[in-house]
Amino acid sequence: LTIGQQGVYTCRIPLLSGVMREFNIGIYPNGFNTAPKVVAITSNSSLAIICTTTGSPATTVTWTKDGQALTIDGDAYQMTQTVTDRATATYDNALSISQPLTSILGSIFTCRVTNVLGSDDSQNLEITTIGPVNECEANNGGCEHNCTDTHASFQCSCRTGYRLHTDNRACTDIDECSTNNGDCEQICTNTQGSRQCSCRPGFLLASNKMDCTEHLNISISVDYIPPSDFTPGPNEYRAASGPVTVTCTATG
Repeated sequence: LTIGQQGVYTCRIPLLSGVMREFNIGIYPNGFNTAPKVVAITSNSSLAIICTTTGSPATTVTWTKDGQALTIDGDAYQMTQTVTDRATATYDNALSISQPLTSILGSIFTCRVTNVLGSDDSQNLEITTIGPVNECEANNGGCEHNCTDTHASFQCSCRTGYRLHTDNRACTDIDECSTNNGDCEQICTNTQGSRQCSCRPGFLLASNKMDCTEHLNISISVDYIPPSDFTPGPNEYRAASGPVTVTCTATG
């Protein structure tokens, strides 16, 4: 058969009983719908090449790298086949490569499909350049706070005062007061992403915002009107007549 003769063929067999038996078979000469192409780069450590083929009866697909047959060992190379159109016997044959991509730069891959009608080779696919994938560019990599692109993946991190959740994406507040009272001498109050120190009555917060210093405010007032010709000395008060009232007030 030639490509122009592909299609569904019917075989009719008359039985002795007079019943006519029919058998249908679809014949589609092997060939390629599209050349192999890189369809997905999941990270900097793996990629997949898809070779779309047609052919009936059943076809087998093999791959070569730089003219040498590839061994599909399930380690460095894996191959899967997916039916895309059963009526026309069209398949997507994916070659997954699990090895450092720098080791295959410049390599040429070829796909061959074969059945009883013959074989056909795809166009050559040369791995020339593989651009890095920055997962942080899409939705911040799913990170709540910070996303850092790495050579083969990405990493989430959190701002000061937060820790990374077990899902490695979200950030949860750290209760600084739960450890050493947040380094506060007296009172520690947890806040989102931080903490705040304060002091008990009678103390003032020191300049380092953690320690407390004792504070006592004393004021003295004297209820006394001296005579017009009296000049008191330092810390001296003398009543012209009647009692003198001295008030001492302390706060703190």
